[in-house]
Amino acid sequence: ERSEMALALQTIKSAREELKGLQQVTDAAILSKARVIGCTTTKAAMCKELLGGVNAGIVLVEEAAEILEAHVLTSLSPGAKRLIMIGDHKQLRPKCQHYPLTVESGGCFDLNRSLFERLALARPIATLGTQHRMHPDISSIPKLVTYSDLSDASSVLSHPVPLGLDSRVVFIDHKELEDVDGRGDDGVESLSKTNTYERRM
Repeated sequence: ERSEMALALQTIKSAREELKGLQQVTDAAILSKARVIGCTTTKAAMCKELLGGVNAGIVLVEEAAEILEAHVLTSLSPGAKRLIMIGDHKQLRPKCQHYPLTVESGGCFDLNRSLFERLALARPIATLGTQHRMHPDISSIPKLVTYSDLSDASSVLSHPVPLGLDSRVVFIDHKELEDVDGRGDDGVESLSKTNTYERRM
């Protein structure tokens, strides 16, 4: 009985591997005809062999300043000739759960310093010179803190003040704490911080 069970499990395992191989052949055929392949860096690492077969010459990484260097490197195939990274190294860094390994700890490990940030600090980069989203009342804040050379497009000057407000920038002070268990009043769990009081305002 035990030997029959072992044989059945081996048959199932072989069938699964064969099915996986057939699926990879199908996927490779589809990907080889594609001009653009989009996926997360996690998926790129999981499908490294498949994507390596496609041999993408250009890899474009969006929000590159928020991605760990290892994740970017595992997304590159041997045939990659060009890596284009888009992001902002002056904003969010990649997540690192162990504080002693972070840039902020001063321990020199700098695990949460992205490849994008490392290169941006070492060589010339192209940066946004004119912003087209915020009225100057709002853009004056990031200009004061981080982007002193940023200018405003003329089109943003005509943005109206939001209805119900007498100013484009409003700071509201309250003493209500964030939700303790990471769940809002809708019961949905989230890794992000939530504050039900603020949402109800």
